[in-house]
Amino acid sequence: GRLKERESVVNRLQKEWKAREAKLAASKNGHGELGRLEAELKAMTEARSASGSEADRLRKRVLELEARGNGAALAPGNGNGSRKPVANGNGSRKVTLNEHGAPNWLALSAKGDQDDLKSIHGLGPVLERGLNKLGVYYFRQVARMSTKDVEWLAPRLNIHPGRILRGEWARQAKDCHHRKYKEEL
Repeated sequence: GRLKERESVVNRLQKEWKAREAKLAASKNGHGELGRLEAELKAMTEARSASGSEADRLRKRVLELEARGNGAALAPGNGNGSRKPVANGNGSRKVTLNEHGAPNWLALSAKGDQDDLKSIHGLGPVLERGLNKLGVYYFRQVARMSTKDVEWLAPRLNIHPGRILRGEWARQAKDCHHRKYKEEL
């Protein structure tokens, strides 16, 4: 009887041993998976840090350019005199873009009284402030905008280019300029 009792204990212990070995193997596999996930997380964190550093560098560069003066970051030329001519939508004039791809009409700075761009239907105070931040202060600037200029400007104002084109901002600005200054553009 004692022998059967001991065999029973041995069998029970063997089963427990096998169960613990299975648990340990699963745990080791889990630790392997954990190690892989930790390595992946570390790689992702490093990549994020690198992209964050690049974003910080670009923000700093924008601030430096803005510090040069109102709209200086968008002025034509890149300091070495090179400019890129691009024909506008109607072929009537050339548009010069700087290294940022900004149209040359943004080079005009605000001298004296700015025009009330809100006089253009569909252009309210928020868009006027946005235009001013981009260097647009006068009816003549808006009146001379080409399709390429609109395509450059619209995303910076967070609006669709069609809004500017459908609203005929250029035509309206030309009319406003004529009414205010009694001259044709």
